[in-house]
Amino acid sequence: MPVYLFSYHGYRTWGPDHRRGHTRRGEGYQPRDPDMQRRYDERATDDPTIFTREIQRALIEEAMVAARYQQFRLHAGAGEPTHTHYLLSWQDSRHWMRLRASLKTSLSLRLKQLSKSLPLNERGDRPVLRLSGGASRKRIDNQAHFDYHVNKYLPDHDGVFWCEMSGWRE
Repeated sequence: MPVYLFSYHGYRTWGPDHRRGHTRRGEGYQPRDPDMQRRYDERATDDPTIFTREIQRALIEEAMVAARYQQFRLHAGAGEPTHTHYLLSWQDSRHWMRLRASLKTSLSLRLKQLSKSLPLNERGDRPVLRLSGGASRKRIDNQAHFDYHVNKYLPDHDGVFWCEMSGWRE
């Protein structure tokens, strides 16, 4: 049974100028690059999407709903202002990329719905909540690795945490 940790970042919350660097598909971790960040900012279409605790909870709740319809098991979810994580498993032969994309679609639709209730910003626009273009994944290989994520890695995040065994911690 495949078990994965999927992570989704808010739009423009982890760019090339991040203090820990950034990643490029096929190239791995890269050092900070303020010039590249400036170019990204010039082309940006929306403000960064920051996940409040309410938004983090709504996204984890959406993953719970998606689990029923997309036939996966959500073991835990955690959030921070810049990203959310979902520890999940499934029993069929779907490739992880397909499931990751399906969950991202569900989360994106929930963010679109949440955007409609936000107050106007200083420019008179309604802020747009959205995910960044990519998403990461980590395969969970054994019980010790799973236990680490459920008992240490995810609960240590600075935002909302939910686990199927213990419920919500906010």
